[in-house]
Amino acid sequence: DENGNDIFKVKGKFFSFTRKKKIYDMQGNLLYVVRNKFFKWWTKSAFIINSNKQKVARVKNRGIKVGFDVVGYGDEIAVNGWLMTGCKIIKNGKEIGSINTKFMSLMDTFEVDVLDGEDASFIVAMVIALDNITDRK
Repeated sequence: DENGNDIFKVKGKFFSFTRKKKIYDMQGNLLYVVRNKFFKWWTKSAFIINSNKQKVARVKNRGIKVGFDVVGYGDEIAVNGWLMTGCKIIKNGKEIGSINTKFMSLMDTFEVDVLDGEDASFIVAMVIALDNITDRK
């Protein structure tokens, strides 16, 4: 949070074909699972799965266009911009947050601002999905 306190825990395995990661709250309750689509044809995508093992959204890149789209969540969500230079999160035509990359870090580190009243855990899952999609390592 803005005071430097942990809000979520993210756990993943070192080796995973689908780059599966689990997001927990600080009490250890599973909130979301993020995993890449196994087969990639034209666009890369990742799924966000809730604690009841239901797919709630798919995050996909736009191919040759800049940005990402989130489908299946119920709201129209788009992420506009390059992940490395900063993105704006747009929900139903209104900006609800932003994503900025911290460059002076050994690992992928993102700063995420989310408007009050928005589901911060879903936004964190979405950022992890974006990182999974763009990560080439």
